[in-house]
Amino acid sequence: MSHGMNGLTANYGKVIKKHGAQLADGSSSKASAALTSRLASIRTKRRAGRMMAKFNAAEILLSEQLKRKGWPPFERELRFDAVRRWRFDLASPTIKLAIEIEGGLFLAKSRHITGKGYVADLEKYNAAAMDGWTVLRFSVQQVENGYALEKIREFLEAKR
Repeated sequence: MSHGMNGLTANYGKVIKKHGAQLADGSSSKASAALTSRLASIRTKRRAGRMMAKFNAAEILLSEQLKRKGWPPFERELRFDAVRRWRFDLASPTIKLAIEIEGGLFLAKSRHITGKGYVADLEKYNAAAMDGWTVLRFSVQQVENGYALEKIREFLEAKR
């Protein structure tokens, strides 16, 4: 837990104040269960927040790497469907190449690995393909270890 009372740390204090009085006088095992559940929820949000930060960092890293290579320009968060409001993490409209960085793959609760989230991703990627886009998908780890950049290079060379 971080020092200082901001964000999720402040939530710990609020939860403990709310349920702590009931625990102190021993009057409620229900309060104990509520406290345990709420603290677990806060920890999960902290983990998810760290994962989002890592995901955003991967997106920024890849964006900067692409700029340095001098390849066709890529835009971040490019909207490609006005009706569904779908966006690509990175995309080059001139060559219709989209890059998706799939975050949260190793979290217990991630939109990309739930049935509903997975189906929504399939709809998005199929719509993109039917509109002529090539979508390359990578994990955060693949961006960090250079695999994503190498595969994008291979794709661009094959397109020449």
